[in-house]
Amino acid sequence: MTALATRSLATRLSDIVETSVATSGVVAFPKSTVELQATLGVLREANQSFLVTATAHNWGYTAGTERVGDSNSVTISLQNMCRIRTYDADLGTVTIEPGVTQGALAQFLAEKGDRFFVDTTSAGESVSIVGNICDRGFGNSALGNRATHVLSVELLLADGSLVQSDSTSLFTNQTHTHAENVATPFAPGPGLVGLAIQSNLAIVTAMQITLNRRAEYECALGFELTDTKRLPEFIEAIRDLKQLGHLPGCLHVANDLRIISNLTRLPRTTPPDLRPLTSLERSQLRSEHGTASWTGFTLLGGTRDSVKAELAAIRQRVGALARTRTLTPNKIYSLRRTLERICTRWPRILNIKPIARLRNKLERGKILLDTLRGKPSNELLYNTGWRCLDLENRAPTPQELDAGSNVGILWYAPAVALKRDAVRRVMEVAEPIFERHGFDMLTMFTFVTDRHGVVVFNILFDARHEKARARACYQELLARGRVEGFFPYRLPAFAWEEMAGQAKPTALSSLHARLKKALDPSGLIAPGRYGIG
Repeated sequence: MTALATRSLATRLSDIVETSVATSGVVAFPKSTVELQATLGVLREANQSFLVTATAHNWGYTAGTERVGDSNSVTISLQNMCRIRTYDADLGTVTIEPGVTQGALAQFLAEKGDRFFVDTTSAGESVSIVGNICDRGFGNSALGNRATHVLSVELLLADGSLVQSDSTSLFTNQTHTHAENVATPFAPGPGLVGLAIQSNLAIVTAMQITLNRRAEYECALGFELTDTKRLPEFIEAIRDLKQLGHLPGCLHVANDLRIISNLTRLPRTTPPDLRPLTSLERSQLRSEHGTASWTGFTLLGGTRDSVKAELAAIRQRVGALARTRTLTPNKIYSLRRTLERICTRWPRILNIKPIARLRNKLERGKILLDTLRGKPSNELLYNTGWRCLDLENRAPTPQELDAGSNVGILWYAPAVALKRDAVRRVMEVAEPIFERHGFDMLTMFTFVTDRHGVVVFNILFDARHEKARARACYQELLARGRVEGFFPYRLPAFAWEEMAGQAKPTALSSLHARLKKALDPSGLIAPGRYGIG
């Protein structure tokens, strides 16, 4: 599209919807499904393809490596479609639009009595729940495998038609006596929810999701593993526990640097050395911050007796592999308040480094616990500034994490079978690649199911100096992983584009192409996204 055509299109769109023109091209901001349908009508008439974003905070998969679009592209931002359409306080379900953020829904549920809480990720308060689910993101709770807990979706097709995946459309009497029973997820025929996940076949305009019920008794559980060689065995032990019905949440197991990056910055002068930390340097950091080689964490909930029985089973299985620690939320909050009172009364006590470190650790622990309990915080973004030393001792803001900032993030996140050989091999593949490109390998295993997990390797970099090197690191990880049988559960846009030109057609990709042709014959909706169309 030429610059003249861009301006002409922007003028037409501005008559029906809020519109801006910037370096990222024309951006339309519909506030409702009706405005979105009208916007789509203009773009369809102009045969103009477009991108779709929710809040555009897809950090780790775009930030620091690319812009959302170029100066002649069109983007539909759904950030102003932010209504919470329905909330069922008995069933624990909520219907939300794409612009509803983690922070907004958490606040809404707190105001409704905190009976239920939303599964949250560590990406802070301003990220879209629908957007994350559409990218198959995962969180922390028993509902952490988010895409599997979607009850229904509302889809806007390229021709402007609106489709409900639930049973609503089956009833001719819309004022049914039992109206709350009309919108069940059990509509006959093939399920449509899957068409919304990692898909450019339609636009998701609303989504009904399930919520976590607040437990009578909660307990934070931590694991400390000091022998890295036993990590594969530990992963299998946790897998076995989950298959037996224990540890229902998306338990995370993070290496030392992933934990330490939440507490401090890379201990070097600017600019960072073009090498990762040595084993000795990592050992010194572990000792300084009281961190194990690997740390696992999750939240248990139930009755006091059921949690006690759960802990006994867990300790029996993993006690020989890792040390377990437990604290109730009230205990953690109480310790933090007590230390704050002491520091307020005698501020010089913070000159004692162990006290200062304990205060920092309790503060970070409180923020993590809040996130596990459905209360997101932007402070958990602190670790993304690991190599950006000019941030000093603060978390980057959401604005600083957006594309073009100094904080560069790329996640390489292959799916891995929860078997010791696979766990051992994925680490063997990744470690020398990080070493070769001069980055520290911040790593976290997440048990997304009881059979498969995702290993998130964090490539954290200063986007002013290290963008090309970070991208080269990612590309080598991706290429080597494909040879070894490890493929990411989620990819940045540039990787989809590169793979589209390399991959040979398969039966699956051919089916995706046929679906795209049937539902979006002109290829208007995000062409090429997820390797489709």
